[in-house]
Amino acid sequence: MTIGLRIDTIEFSGGSESISLGHSDLIALIGPNNAGKSAALREIQAQLQGGQPGPVVTGVCPERNGSADELVAWLETSTAASSYSDPTLQDLRAGPGGEITLSQARMLWTNSQPLGPLTHFLVFRADADSRLQLAQSVPSVDAIHGRATQPLQRLLLDHEAEHRLSASTERAFDAPVCVNRTGGAEIHLHLGRPREEARLDNPAYLEELRSLPQVASQGDGMRSFIGLLLALTATDYPLVLIDEPEAFLHPPQAKEIGRQLGRPSGQQRFVATHDSEVLLGLLDTASSITIIRLRREGGVNVPTVLSSTQVRDLWEDPFLRYSNLLDGLFHRGVVICEADGDATLYTAALDHALHTPSGRRRTCSSPNAAASTSCQPRSALSRRWAFRLQRSSTSTFCARNSFCAESSRRSEAHGRAVSSVTGESWRPRSRVCQRHRHSWGTSGMRLRIAWDKTTPNG
Repeated sequence: MTIGLRIDTIEFSGGSESISLGHSDLIALIGPNNAGKSAALREIQAQLQGGQPGPVVTGVCPERNGSADELVAWLETSTAASSYSDPTLQDLRAGPGGEITLSQARMLWTNSQPLGPLTHFLVFRADADSRLQLAQSVPSVDAIHGRATQPLQRLLLDHEAEHRLSASTERAFDAPVCVNRTGGAEIHLHLGRPREEARLDNPAYLEELRSLPQVASQGDGMRSFIGLLLALTATDYPLVLIDEPEAFLHPPQAKEIGRQLGRPSGQQRFVATHDSEVLLGLLDTASSITIIRLRREGGVNVPTVLSSTQVRDLWEDPFLRYSNLLDGLFHRGVVICEADGDATLYTAALDHALHTPSGRRRTCSSPNAAASTSCQPRSALSRRWAFRLQRSSTSTFCARNSFCAESSRRSEAHGRAVSSVTGESWRPRSRVCQRHRHSWGTSGMRLRIAWDKTTPNG
């Protein structure tokens, strides 16, 4: 890619300072519903185009790479020429989002002003609805004189891009894809690959191609996955904004779409997600990723940043990489436990403590009955890690009892790792701000649970 557009710094309404992103090829936006993730993507695009600061993103500072001549050369190769006979419109270029003259593009690029209509050629924003539409059949295009503006039209002219898309789809669904190049009024993308020799004078090939189902008739999950990768494979936008790529996807496919989005591409990509599988997939392949967790406090959106250096340090530790540590990013509280059995016990105890109405005590007939809850470690690999805990304020907890003292150096290191993920403070037991105790009764035993809570100002 000869030209580039990146977000160098970004400011959020509840942030104390701007966040530097120039070194990151991938930015993951996470946080609860209504925290401002989707709005942030829309406002980034709007402000690049010339819009005013929004209620979530109060400022963006873009970085442009490449000269005006390089921009014009890039537009000439990546967009379609004008079909108008008017000589004054001969330098008009068409793209999926609109049209612009080369002289106007040159002026917008060199004057360091908002990008205006040039934004549609440099920035691609994909939400769930638009991804579904990208997988639909599109009007055919003249390969020599036509205007290939849609991703599927460009895929028709790019066999290498088709092979990359097909390989990605086969990894995710065990089914390749192919473009129907037999002509006609529309271009179709098919699920599957003909085994016969691809020749128009080969009846067996034509019959096999006719029998393959179209991607446009498949389920929402497959269409969303293929539509997004189609746009990223067949086009070369410098800046990509993706909202909830996990929509409609089963967990394995959600992780695979994360892997695909994380691969080095020469682009800067913003990905807003609620899914830990997508985040794990991003971390598997990304070379430089910054994680921003947003939360709403009153009328402002407060960011907590996990820098690319911190992410790399966490991900290079095999113990942390194959634990469920990063699940803490998607929850309001984290409890550090020594083993799976402890996590199960604390899950049941805290479920009772946090969800039983005040003044009532719930007694379970057996510990097994009390432990039937979804807040358990995700797998046997998470042997010493935290289970998920819903609370009204974001905090990091360290669970202890008389049988298990969390005082070892590893426990403290784990606590600090969780703190770096959640953005909250963590302290050993000897330096606590608040102590909370709850009793939990079972047949034949009574357990007293204590945890330490350190507030951000503690």
